[in-house]
Amino acid sequence: MLAFISSVMDDEMQPARDRLVTVLDGAPFLLAWAFEYTPASSQNVDWSYLEKVRRSAFVFWLVGRNTTEPVEAEINEALAADRRLVVLRLPKPTRDERSLRLLERVRPRAKYRDVADLDQLAVEATLAVNDEISRALQDLPGMSRIARLDELGRASRARSIERWQAADVPLAQALELSDDLTVGAPPEDAVPREANPLVILRGDVGAGKSLSSERLLQAAIARQLEDATAPVPVFVRARDVGGDLKATALAASDGLGDPRQQGVFLVIDGADEPGIGAAAESLREARELTGTWPRTSTVITTRPLSPFARAEEAVDLSRMSPEGARALIGRIAGREVTLGQEAGWPANLREAIRLPLFAVLLGGHLRRSGVGVPASRAQLLSDLVQRGLARAGEDAAPLLRKLATVSLRYGGGPVPEAEVGSPGDLERLEESRLVARRGATVVFPLIVIAQWFAAESLVEGEPTIGDLVREPESLELWRYPLALVVGTRSHAAASAILGPLAQEHAGFASQIVEEGIAKWSSEEDVSPPPPRECGARIRAATAAWLEGIRPLDAASGIIGADGRLAAIGVHADDRWLDTGWFVAETSEDDVLELPTGVFGLLQSPEEAANWRGVRGARPGRQPAWAWRWAFEGVRDEVKALIKARAVPLLDSPLRNSRLWTVSCALLNLPFVHDEPIDLRPLAAGLPDEADVLITSEGRHVAARGVAAAMR
Repeated sequence: MLAFISSVMDDEMQPARDRLVTVLDGAPFLLAWAFEYTPASSQNVDWSYLEKVRRSAFVFWLVGRNTTEPVEAEINEALAADRRLVVLRLPKPTRDERSLRLLERVRPRAKYRDVADLDQLAVEATLAVNDEISRALQDLPGMSRIARLDELGRASRARSIERWQAADVPLAQALELSDDLTVGAPPEDAVPREANPLVILRGDVGAGKSLSSERLLQAAIARQLEDATAPVPVFVRARDVGGDLKATALAASDGLGDPRQQGVFLVIDGADEPGIGAAAESLREARELTGTWPRTSTVITTRPLSPFARAEEAVDLSRMSPEGARALIGRIAGREVTLGQEAGWPANLREAIRLPLFAVLLGGHLRRSGVGVPASRAQLLSDLVQRGLARAGEDAAPLLRKLATVSLRYGGGPVPEAEVGSPGDLERLEESRLVARRGATVVFPLIVIAQWFAAESLVEGEPTIGDLVREPESLELWRYPLALVVGTRSHAAASAILGPLAQEHAGFASQIVEEGIAKWSSEEDVSPPPPRECGARIRAATAAWLEGIRPLDAASGIIGADGRLAAIGVHADDRWLDTGWFVAETSEDDVLELPTGVFGLLQSPEEAANWRGVRGARPGRQPAWAWRWAFEGVRDEVKALIKARAVPLLDSPLRNSRLWTVSCALLNLPFVHDEPIDLRPLAAGLPDEADVLITSEGRHVAARGVAAAMR
């Protein structure tokens, strides 16, 4: 394929032309064409130039201070012939009128970058070549297997570079890291083998799951290059599967071999992003496909989700060692990071940098300033976002929030440009480096940035928590934005989210609390608010949790005979907090002083009998700590009910499960029996409120009011 270089030919531009020719000549499938590097010809010069433009796969325009009439003609010819146009703007204080006019004309049709020097020119040209060759190869019918594999490898490399850049790593360093196969190399137990052909690579946000899967894919591409009969390498994003993994894998294998004969090496990236239902379906289909096609291996990347919680194929991606984290931070920062320096960092930060993404973000911070360090993963992400907004302008924040909310509807994937904004809006978003443009779509290369802006949108009320509560099928897509709000925002902001969520979907809300308050802390230990305020927060949160587990709430020991939640007692000592529920009698005051003695124990057994659920701890670093405190208290109450076998049978969430157990015991069926059971014969002759002890081959099952429940 021909690559045409268009620029003014003078001494000032010559070094840039030379560097670009070197880059293009080193790229496979490309032949660079520049006037001074081609043999003499009898053709008319102007006609020869324009013919080469029309025949080129790519046209590179180096924009300097001036643009001549022949250069303008070449660019116009490229536009008319619909050639791929890459514009590299060299640093010039002024440009002539022709250059400015032509730049404005090509802006909607070209991919362009500003370059500061020749080194950056080489980097930008390399990235553009990789991207454009990949796109060009996709358009070629009957492409050879080698070309298809090259395209697949380039796409893998481009995805890695895109993620490094989104983390604010300089382009040259992103290229270096992407080409260093030791960076992101997966652990041995994450490599599929004959004995374990399916691997679920599980890890937290920023653990390096995607990069590890890219390294596995690149190794599979290398095997296919050496042996055409090796399994076909295939990469798919979970959000693009669409419920038919086999058809997706077959389509992606086109031109590489027959996967039904030679098998595939399949990477399914981001299985968690489309939601729990889609994740479970992806796992089911992957198991089926891996067991059906010969020599087939599958790697699934995901954050911890319930469909993968007990999967035997799951491999948890280990956190980096402290030494490995310091080495990565130092590599990004360009200087050594010592053990002594790390020892002076906040505990939250030392924990966060064990994940590669946050080590990279800290390295970037040290490279830029070297003064102070953020305190947590939340602050590291906040700094990244603020730098992006500084490049794009603060008024780009609404656009980024809009893009994030729409992206979540697409499972975290690319969004059509038309749904985001005008061409000018899209240009500003790209300048933030937080997003990337792929064809006619816009995407967040790092899903956690999309979730960050989606969290900001939640706080702004778009969508409202009421909207999400009324559409439970959409809640899973908002799991991590909700956790970010709960973990990083004020108590009031978190309560506005968690209150309605706990009342309507208590189980899901508990997962949000576990994720948000456990992992996204943004401050060091702080003193809790005044005791009465602590009590009021905990009591309000407890009421919401109890509302969400009705009718179990009535059986808990902290609801009085009048149906009212007991008063809460509070005692604070610096950063330590003790609480308990006053159950001796109804109190007119909702918050009381908790009497305490040595080590926080109540003064006497008689006094202790008046209080229930007494506990003490440091509230923690996050403003929404009261929601976790209340959740743990309610959880303890439910555990006590279960342990005492005092969970109400009638009208409770456990009713069907309890009836199933009783019925299986009566009919001598295994508890894993999965066929319908006719309950009418079992209920005949039993009094409605009878206490029945059912014995079946050594099993003893007690049921109260079983006959009435069956009827």
